[in-house]
Amino acid sequence: MQAGARDFLGERRFVTWVSITALATYVLLLTGSYVTRTGASLACPAFPWCGGNAPGTNILIQIQMLHRYAAFTVAFLVLVTIWWMLRRPGSTPAVKRYAYALLFLLVLQFALGIINVYLRIPMWSRALHLTVGSTLWVGVVILWTLSWRSRAA
Repeated sequence: MQAGARDFLGERRFVTWVSITALATYVLLLTGSYVTRTGASLACPAFPWCGGNAPGTNILIQIQMLHRYAAFTVAFLVLVTIWWMLRRPGSTPAVKRYAYALLFLLVLQFALGIINVYLRIPMWSRALHLTVGSTLWVGVVILWTLSWRSRAA
């Protein structure tokens, strides 16, 4: 890794932010698994809210909304991380490419989540949603690992 990237990625505030982002992304994966396990996948027929259903009326709606709130939280955290990676002095071209890759995964994941809702979770979009979500998680964990290793160096 280049010295500029190591200094940038190992900055204490960045490491802390990426750690929070990684933890929140893991919680998002858990809530998505919970949605699938409980059968709450189709509890909300609209996006971003539940259409005519009030969020407090049904436990399945609450589970689905928990996943959506977690998704919006992670989107915010990842977007701030990306912004930080793109705008910070010392950010190398490799770091910027990685930031754009994370942005692509985030946008694709959100689009697939919305498609799942409107198309009533066809198998192809469900599989892609799980695949892209796992890939985004791996991308955040790799960034977390690099930042912790840079901090130690």
